[in-house]
Amino acid sequence: MEPASKPRGSKIIVNFKKPRRSAAGFLKIVKAIRENVKKILKENKADGELNIALISNQKMRSLNKKYRGEKKTTDVLSFEINEGGILGDIYISLPEAKRQAKLYKVSLDDELVRLAVHGTLHVLGYTHKEMHTAYDRLSQPVEDETSSTTREVRRL
Repeated sequence: MEPASKPRGSKIIVNFKKPRRSAAGFLKIVKAIRENVKKILKENKADGELNIALISNQKMRSLNKKYRGEKKTTDVLSFEINEGGILGDIYISLPEAKRQAKLYKVSLDDELVRLAVHGTLHVLGYTHKEMHTAYDRLSQPVEDETSSTTREVRRL
């Protein structure tokens, strides 16, 4: 009898194209996104690779038109893959995240985390209606080990 295979664990890849922030700032937001997304994956017993890319509005419009038939930008698009150990891909429009952060009076980092959480829940199959229940359960504060602050994702 062969031993049961060990779970691989989740791998979260966050891609920024030409980050315009300091290396420390870049690492801080990547860590916050990973910690919050890992919490959701663990809660949902999901295992695999999740790719998160921050992109331009031009690229987001192109993806939105190709996959949803919409000729406009959006804040986040999620694609469930669930093949070959890959859970899915999440694309976040950095200009839309900046606009929404200003609109909702939150930091850009908090808005990026919120959008990553939102996209992750979609990859896991949640509808917007189901997200509110999941969010209530999953939105307990996550300690940000790079500072003494606690991050909490507020809105979905």
